[in-house]
Amino acid sequence: MRSEAMTSTTFTEKHALISLEQLDTQIMGFLQGKVLTIVDASYSDVVQRDAVKSLIKQTFSSQVEWIKESVSEPRINIVND
Repeated sequence: MRSEAMTSTTFTEKHALISLEQLDTQIMGFLQGKVLTIVDASYSDVVQRDAVKSLIKQTFSSQVEWIKESVSEPRINIVND
């Protein structure tokens, strides 16, 4: 690993550690945007398109909250010697 000052994102050989804020704003926002772009291209009816986009936004929002709650729970790490 580098000896340079580390930012909030730390990369190792096998893991990339990110903050929950980065997960919410960067990763999930990017994925949601991609899905919503596909929806825009898939529905010509404005009412249907808006309804599907609303469902997708609600789903992404609830899943981000679930991820935050799951990650925030205390964990017990067992190390086998």
